[in-house]
Amino acid sequence: MSTKLVQCPYCAEEINADAKKCRHCGEWLTADTRRAHSMTGGSADARAVAKGMKSYGLHRALWGLGMLVSLFLGIGLGIAFQSWTVGTLIYLGGTVLATVRYFRE
Repeated sequence: MSTKLVQCPYCAEEINADAKKCRHCGEWLTADTRRAHSMTGGSADARAVAKGMKSYGLHRALWGLGMLVSLFLGIGLGIAFQSWTVGTLIYLGGTVLATVRYFRE
């Protein structure tokens, strides 16, 4: 039994002709999207979008890690100096540094 293969209108990978969703880029394939794609002649590159989303996830994870490091540094140094003010200032400084780096990118 051979299945007919067609190109996905979003990522141009070969998929089953009666597929409802592309297994490569994850786009839903309906008659409306196929019709719209044939009228416009193209669409956004789904792979570039997926790569950008993965990059965003990595940046968000690094930001969270920076926040945790500043929290533990603030607590540890606050206990070491026996001053809640020192701990709070270190935590706030780390938070500002992590946030500025996160939003700059």
